[in-house]
Amino acid sequence: MGKRKAMFMPMVCVSSFMLVGYAALDTTAPEIVTESLDLELNEEVTPEMIQAVDNKDDRSAITITVDQSADYDATREGTYYITVTATDSFNNVSEEKVIPVTYSDKKAPVISVKDGVDTDANVIKLRYNSDANIREYIQAIDNNINSGNQGDLTEYIVQENELDTSTLGSQIVNVSVKDDAGNETKKAIPVYIIDDVAPDLQLADDGEARINYGSQFDLSEFAKAIDEYEGDLTDQIEIVEQQLPDTNTLGATGYVNLKVADSSGNVTEKTLNLTVADTEAPTITFSRNNFSVKMGDTVNVADYVSVSDNLDQDIGSKVTYSANTVDTSSEGKQTITVSATDEAGNTTTETFTVTVYDPATYAGNTVVSAAATKVGCAYVYGGSGPNVFDCSGLTQWAYRQAGISIPRTATAQYYGASQHLYSYSELQPGDLLFFNTQGTSYSHVGIYVGNGMMVHAGSESTGVNRTSIYGSYWTSRFTGAGRYY
Repeated sequence: MGKRKAMFMPMVCVSSFMLVGYAALDTTAPEIVTESLDLELNEEVTPEMIQAVDNKDDRSAITITVDQSADYDATREGTYYITVTATDSFNNVSEEKVIPVTYSDKKAPVISVKDGVDTDANVIKLRYNSDANIREYIQAIDNNINSGNQGDLTEYIVQENELDTSTLGSQIVNVSVKDDAGNETKKAIPVYIIDDVAPDLQLADDGEARINYGSQFDLSEFAKAIDEYEGDLTDQIEIVEQQLPDTNTLGATGYVNLKVADSSGNVTEKTLNLTVADTEAPTITFSRNNFSVKMGDTVNVADYVSVSDNLDQDIGSKVTYSANTVDTSSEGKQTITVSATDEAGNTTTETFTVTVYDPATYAGNTVVSAAATKVGCAYVYGGSGPNVFDCSGLTQWAYRQAGISIPRTATAQYYGASQHLYSYSELQPGDLLFFNTQGTSYSHVGIYVGNGMMVHAGSESTGVNRTSIYGSYWTSRFTGAGRYY
C-alpha cells in the first residue's frame, strides 16, 4: 500500500476567507415599516416611535434618523410630515420615507389651585366676605398653548353653584371648563370660610382718654368693639384688670386692661389709660325762649340767661353774646348766639330766639275778630263751619280767615304751633289755648281773645261762646298754649 501525502492550509487564511465571505453577504438595507404617527399636542417625535426591520439586525441595532419638515409644529393641531431613514449595524441605509404625523388634542384642561392661595389638605381657606368668584383662587391650564391665553383657560371656568363667603364653614363649589377641542374637565372644589380677624377694640382718644371730674367710670363711654363677622361686640368687652383714678382729683391717673373675643376665638387686648380732667362744658339755661314781643319792646338777652358749670363757680363773666339786645325795630325772627367757656376751655353754645311782630298787622287780631263773629253758632262734633263747629273746627276756620293754615285736630294744632307757651302771663290775643278735658293733654282748644277771655266751641249745650279762662274748671285743665306766625 502506497503512502498518502498530507495537505496543510494555514488557519489564518481560512479565517480571513470566512470573514470576508460573511461581510459580503449583508448588503441589504433595513426597511421602515411605520406608515404614520398619531400624537398628542406638544409630544415630540422620537426615533423610538419609528419601527424598522432588517434581515440581520433586530430593532435595537437599527439607527433611525428623523428630518422634520419646515412647517412642522407640535403645538398646533394638524398633519405634518417627517422624512426618516434607517441604518443597520453594517451601515446599510434604507431609502428615505415620508411619514405623516397627525397632532390632535385629546387631553382635557387641568384645574388646580393657584399659587399663593391658602389651603389645608387641598381645601381652599378663605376669609369671611372674600371675593365669591372661585376663579380668583383656581386656574385651568390646557396643553394647547394656542387656545385661551397661551393655554390658560381660567377665564372660561364655569362656576356651577354659588360660593357664599358670608357664611362660615365648609362648602363645595362645582366647576367645569372645556378647551377648543371640546375636552372637558369637571371638578368639585372644597372651600372653607374662616373668621381669622380679631375684633376691632376701639378706645377713646386712642387709649389715652380723659375722664370727667367728679364722674363715675362707665366703660361704654370709652370703648366699643366691632367684629367683621359678628358686628357690635361692645357688651362682650371684659375688664381684665383695672386701677381707676380718683375722679375728685384733677390730674389723677389710672388704667383699665381690656379684652374682647369673638366666637371664632380671635382675641384683642388693649389698655385704656385714664386721666381726670374737666371735660364737661357749662350749661346755658334760658328762663324764656322762642317767644314773641311787640315792635319797640326792649329785650336784654342777659335777663333771660343763666349759666352753671360742674367745676367753676364764677362762670357768668365768661358768657358772650352775638348781641346784647334784640333788635325790635322791625318785624321778623331775631336769633342771638350765647356762648359760655369754662376754665378748662369747654364751650357751650345755644341760640336765643325772639319773634318781633307789629301789633297793627298781627294775624292774631284777625283770628280774634273772625272767632268773635261765630259766637252763638251751634256745636256739632266734626263741624268745620261756616255756622256749625267743634272746638278744633272753629280754630282752624278762624285762622284760615287770617290766611294761616293749621291742622284739623286739637292735638295736631298743638304740635304744629310755631311757639309753645306754658303760662297765662305769656298769652297774646289769637293764641290757641289747650286743655285736658277728656283724659288727653290736648283734647280741647280755644282762642285767646284778650282780657282773660277765650272764644271756643264748648259743647252742644253752650255752642260757640265767650268764657273766662280763669275759672277753676279751665285753670285746672290748662296744658299749654300755641302761637302760629
